[in-house]
Amino acid sequence: MMSVVCITYVAFVMNGGESHQFYLPMFETDRHSGSAQYIGSLFIFYFLSMIISSIYLCVGVHKQLRGFFFPWMILMIIAILFQVVFGLWLICGYYIYLRGVLVAFYCWIWGGLN
Repeated sequence: MMSVVCITYVAFVMNGGESHQFYLPMFETDRHSGSAQYIGSLFIFYFLSMIISSIYLCVGVHKQLRGFFFPWMILMIIAILFQVVFGLWLICGYYIYLRGVLVAFYCWIWGGLN
């Protein structure tokens, strides 16, 4: 369900929607050049892959096939690494703003708990 919401938001930003929230991954994406289209397509591909791997995970649990767990596990590792790097980017780029430090801390807590 979360992937569907993220795909909807990314498609909204790719079509010229507002993306100025400080704590979102597409915060500094330039909508007028090709970067929003490229990064948005990459995000949509990732979230579609996450949906497919989640379906494989459910099928694997139902049929007791352990190998169907690996695509989901690899995509979750990528998501956790993204959150950690995003937190580092917030600290390095916006260390003056206390809100950036707080959001980075939340990103690291999420990464640590997963």
